[in-house]
Amino acid sequence: MPPGDLAALVTCAVKLYAAAVEEAESEYPVIDATVSTTEAMVVACALMRAHGLNPFDLALWFSRTAPAPRGNEPGA
Repeated sequence: MPPGDLAALVTCAVKLYAAAVEEAESEYPVIDATVSTTEAMVVACALMRAHGLNPFDLALWFSRTAPAPRGNEPGA
């Protein structure tokens, strides 16, 4: 696959997933375990490098986007 086509495909997938997360009311859309840890980290690192982010930035965003712990939902 040409690099430009691959970049466009990954960009589209990331945008679709981010939109689904924004629309989710309680739980994030699940990515199944067919994506290996290594594959996930390769993509995560590439996305971070593309935006000049570092592990500290990731920690801040990770805590910001973490789903609420179970049992803390309104009415629970």
